[in-house]
Amino acid sequence: MQLRVRKIKKDDLMIIFEWANDPIVRSQSFNSNLISIEEHSKWFKTKLLDKNTYFYLIFLDSKPIGQTRFDVVDEIATINYSISSEFRGKGIGKDMLRVAIKKFNKECKSHQFIHAMVKSENIASKKIFTNLGFSLIEKYNDSRLLYIIDKQ
Repeated sequence: MQLRVRKIKKDDLMIIFEWANDPIVRSQSFNSNLISIEEHSKWFKTKLLDKNTYFYLIFLDSKPIGQTRFDVVDEIATINYSISSEFRGKGIGKDMLRVAIKKFNKECKSHQFIHAMVKSENIASKKIFTNLGFSLIEKYNDSRLLYIIDKQ
């Protein structure tokens, strides 16, 4: 089993669109509305051009299994990820994020922390971030949890 990370390309628009509209992904997002292809295309193009966005596609052998995005603002990188429904529940999320964080830390020298916002009922993400060394630092009234880790 070989995990590989590469930067997102414009040809990845549809796979990211499909994953973004997956019912489980929508339910764990802070905005759970479905995304139109027009909205997604505009957002995707903006992210590809943003020098403060580090957007990766993760592969298991040659099969795409998920995406990870880091948006950097004022030395803080916010992480966002999703896993293809085919690979959820197989214990791969932690390893997927580990390789993406390693690549991100190599490519981006301007951040001091990585933080993740997680819904309190998202048990899988809470477990992944805790197992990766993130610390819970704040709980918001709207059931959001903020996890943070120093630059590794």
